[in-house]
Amino acid sequence: LYLVLASLFILAYVVRDQQPAAERRLLDRSMLYSAIAALLSAGFLFGVLALMQHSGEPVTVEYGLSTFFLLAMAALAFEPLRQRLQERIGRTLIPSRAGAVDLARELVQQERRADHAERLAEIGALTSAVAHEVRNPLGVLQIHLSRLARQGADPETLAQMREQIRRAERFVEDLLRYGRPAALELREVRLDATIALAWSTARQGLGQAAPDPVDFECDAPEQPCIEADQAQLLQTFVVLFENALLALRECEVRRVRVHAGARGEHMEIRVEDSGPGIPEPIRGRIFEPFVTGRKREGPRPGTGLGLAIARRIVERHGGEIRASRSETLGGARFDLVLPLRQQILAAAAGAA
Repeated sequence: LYLVLASLFILAYVVRDQQPAAERRLLDRSMLYSAIAALLSAGFLFGVLALMQHSGEPVTVEYGLSTFFLLAMAALAFEPLRQRLQERIGRTLIPSRAGAVDLARELVQQERRADHAERLAEIGALTSAVAHEVRNPLGVLQIHLSRLARQGADPETLAQMREQIRRAERFVEDLLRYGRPAALELREVRLDATIALAWSTARQGLGQAAPDPVDFECDAPEQPCIEADQAQLLQTFVVLFENALLALRECEVRRVRVHAGARGEHMEIRVEDSGPGIPEPIRGRIFEPFVTGRKREGPRPGTGLGLAIARRIVERHGGEIRASRSETLGGARFDLVLPLRQQILAAAAGAA
C-alpha cells in the first residue's frame, strides 16, 4: 500500500511541475487529502493485524470483513488522486478530445492495414506456389507439342492445344500480378499518352480477336500530369480496353469513349463503351477475384482477375474505381478517381 502511495506521489510531482499555479494548488490539496486518508486507513489496519497476531487468536469472519472494508476504504482514498493524475496525464499527452478521436481512428486504420498486409503476404506465398506448380507441366507440354509438330501431327489440333497452353499461362501471369503486386515506381505521367498507348496495346494483344472497326474517342488533357506508376497505370487501362473490345465483337455499333479531367486535387476518368454492359447479377461483384462476365467459349475467356488487378492498382495509388451502366452509350462504364500527387511525394516536396 505504501509503495503504491509513493508511486502516485512521484507521478503527481512529475505532472505538477507542468501545471499553472491554480491547478498546482488544487493538485497539492488532492495529494494531501488522499495521503492522509490512505495513511490513517493503512495505519489502523496494520494496528488491528498486529494486535491479532500478538494475542494469537484466529482471524474471525468479523475481523476478515473489517479488514476487507478497511482495504476498500484505503483504495477509495487513492481514487481522487488517481483520477486527477489520469486527467492531467491525458491532457498532457492529448490536448483535446478531437486529438484523442483522431488517434483512435489512426490506430484502427493501422491495425486494418497490418491485417491487410498480412493477408496479402499469405496470398502472395500461395500464388507463387501455385504458379510454380502450374508452369512446370506447361513447359513439358510445350516440349511435347514441338515434337508432335515435327512428327506431322494435325496442325489444327496443335493450334488448339497451343491456345489452351497460352490461356493457362495468362492465368498464371494474372495470378502473380494479383497475388504479388510490384512496388510502385512513381513518376510524372501524361495521361493522354498513357491512354493512347493502352488502346494500341490492347488491340495488338487481342490480335484477330479484336473487332474492327471501332470508333475510339479520347478526351484527355495533356496537363496536368499525374504522379503514378506508368506501367501499372497502363496495365489498368489495357484491362478496361480489352474488356470493351471483346464486348463489342457482336455489336453493330462499336464505340469506346474516354473522358478525363482534373477536379481539385484529383483526376477523374470515365471509360465507357456501346457493348451489352456488365450483367446485372455480377455488377456488384465485378471487381472480386475470379468473377467474369465473359463467355467461356469466347476467343479470350476471362480469368476473372483482370478487373481485380485493376482495382488493386487504382487503390494502391490512393484512388477508387466504380462500375456502372453507361447512360449515353448503353454499355459498361468505369469511373476512376486518381490523386494528382501521391501523399509521399507531396510530403517530401513540402519538406524540401
